[in-house]
Amino acid sequence: MKYLLSSFSIAASAIGFARATAPAQTPPSVTLTRLDCGTNAAPSDVARFSDTFAYTGLKVQLTFSCYLIRHGDDYLVWDTGNPVGNAPVAPKTSIVDLLAQLQLRPDQVKYVGISHYHGDHVGQAGSLPNATLLIGKGDWDVLTDPKSSGSVNSAPLANWITGGGKVDA
Repeated sequence: MKYLLSSFSIAASAIGFARATAPAQTPPSVTLTRLDCGTNAAPSDVARFSDTFAYTGLKVQLTFSCYLIRHGDDYLVWDTGNPVGNAPVAPKTSIVDLLAQLQLRPDQVKYVGISHYHGDHVGQAGSLPNATLLIGKGDWDVLTDPKSSGSVNSAPLANWITGGGKVDA
């Protein structure tokens, strides 16, 4: 028994020493960059954002943000804002041009993640056709349901809906 405990102690010490002297792996670099993807034309009544109607009469200027997330050499764009040319709420600069300012091309974006299918979140998704679309199954089901075609604008995601791009829903 004493021999077994001594052997275990020596083995545990050796493992601990090996771990202590092994070179640590450098974790991949992670960055988050906010992109300006539009604003509303005029201050909006935000009462609809409260289930108790606590904000009745309060008007605020809304900002639509998109995010570029870099993890190592991979890039993900989270939400794509309003479409360019959608007059009062269009971003001043397209998502393609915002990426170019960061010295990135659309084909370098590996993933485009969509929080939900509203137009201010999917408006420029079509600018990233090579990216894998990450979207919740419920949203994907609505977008691809022929019965909802009249009530949902699926055009910005047509590339993925028609099978032109990879989808993870």
